[in-house]
Amino acid sequence: MANIRLNDVLLQYWNSLPKWKNGVPRESAINPDELYAIWDDCFLVQLTPDKTFLYDYLGKNLFAAFEGDIAGIESQNMFDTTQHAATAKFHQVIEKSKPLYDEGEFINSKKLLVQYRQQLLPFVNAGGEVIHILGGLRWKYS
Repeated sequence: MANIRLNDVLLQYWNSLPKWKNGVPRESAINPDELYAIWDDCFLVQLTPDKTFLYDYLGKNLFAAFEGDIAGIESQNMFDTTQHAATAKFHQVIEKSKPLYDEGEFINSKKLLVQYRQQLLPFVNAGGEVIHILGGLRWKYS
């Protein structure tokens, strides 16, 4: 299953969901059972009233990164919603109400090149506001 393109699966899933306000599905439509093959590589964040982001869900493969699979501080920076790069991408998805594909790379503290790809998808709450993002992230060492 690791060879499936997480980004493609997530985007196809998002496109298959009934759209609500502004062509965006409701957060309540997310069904982890339908994403079983990739759910461990997914996360769900929510925009709070004070304009910060909180993780509602972090898949076990991503949670493992906090334990050092990617290496210390770098993995924390990838998932730290106070970091400018992560926050800027999250805000872009919220403001445009559109999916965002992102990829990049960095050198970790073990001097390994880490390359990653992620898909970020907007979801609305019951009031029609885009405040949820379902994301998927995979990485490899080069």
